[in-house]
Formats: sequence, C-alpha cells, structure tokens
Amino acid sequence: MIVATVVDYLKDRFGGDNIGIVFVYYIHGRRYEQRPTDIYASILKQVVQAMATLPDAVIKLYKLHSGSGTRPTVDEIFEVLNSQALDYSRIFLVLDGLDECFESEMDYENKTMIARLLQLATEGRFSLMATSRPIPLIAEAFVNNPKIDIRASNSELELCLE
Repeated sequence: MIVATVVDYLKDRFGGDNIGIVFVYYIHGRRYEQRPTDIYASILKQVVQAMATLPDAVIKLYKLHSGSGTRPTVDEIFEVLNSQALDYSRIFLVLDGLDECFESEMDYENKTMIARLLQLATEGRFSLMATSRPIPLIAEAFVNNPKIDIRASNSELELCLE
C-alpha cells in the first residue's frame, strides 16, 4: 500500500514533466516469472511507453530477436535501457517486495540486477526506491543508501485483521 501511495504521489507531482515513473511489484510465488531479464524488460517497456515514438534502439533489438524467436539478454536490455534513460531529465524507479525475487543468499542473477540498478541511480539517471523485508543480502546491497525502517504496530495489524 505504501508503494501505491508513492507511485500516485510521483505521478501527481511529476507526471508529464519529461520525468519517467516506473514501478515493479514483485509477487510472492512468481519468482520464475520475475527473473532479471523480465524485470529489465518491464522497466524498459515502461520507459519507452511514455515516449512519442518508439526509439530506434528498441526497434533494432526487437528485429534482432523476433526473426530467430529468441529473447534479448539481460545485457542487451540493460544497454538499451541505459541509453533510453538519457531522454529523460529524471526517472523514478520503485521496486516493491524486492525480497520476493531472491531464491537464496547465493542468487547471483538478482544480486547483479540490484547492483546494476544501483549503478543507474549512482550515475544520476534513476532515483531508486525499494521495499523489502529485512534480509541481509538486500540490506548489504543498499548499505550506502538512505534507509527507513517501517513496521506496523500491533494495533495497526489488528485493524487490518478485523
């Protein structure tokens, strides 16, 4: 619910000002449908949907893979995403339930995905917000970034359960 409120606020405050607003909701039990390739593709799709015309890099990537029935690699999608981000003055990226994408502490693909998304934020292309349960692997990835602990009180939980 917090993330939906944040996304609505960002759309109200910044919508239409050459600012991208992108969000990913991880869903428990759908880990194999939400691999890094799928997440990058979703982010790229949201970034280019707001553009007046489809960028040449996206068309080229589509043509490269549609003829052979293959899917773009993580690196290919990330490269196109990185280049398209330059068309915006700023992109807000909100990831909800980041802990839902990890299978184990040794999940290299998702560790790399987080590192790359943090790289985009460090380079100033994205402003990144992520929600997660307190998992050491994720906390470690975000160790040099601002963090807010949000916990429901017993009375708040009781209200939700009534």
